[in-house]
Amino acid sequence: MTGVVRLEDDAGVCWELTNWRIYLRVVRRLIKDPTVCVVLATGGGLFPELVPDTARMPLWEKIKHNYTGPGGKRSGGYFLAHQFRTQDDRRMLYIEENC
Repeated sequence: MTGVVRLEDDAGVCWELTNWRIYLRVVRRLIKDPTVCVVLATGGGLFPELVPDTARMPLWEKIKHNYTGPGGKRSGGYFLAHQFRTQDDRRMLYIEENC
């Protein structure tokens, strides 16, 4: 991927892609960190929604067996994750679900 990728959330905060196709072990670490914003985008990334804290571990249970990125299944998985950051160093775990 080339160029800068930025997302703007509903509050007008700009998030910049810092790590594309992150390793499964990094997904595990970030999803467990309460300071990280976790977004699940279904429909190939078209429908992003904030993941509530109570839904993070059930989501992790699905991701760890169905991850197509580094450290996961080479084929057959349907989750892929990326990391974004703001200028004030807040982090977002952006998870795509492709079914």
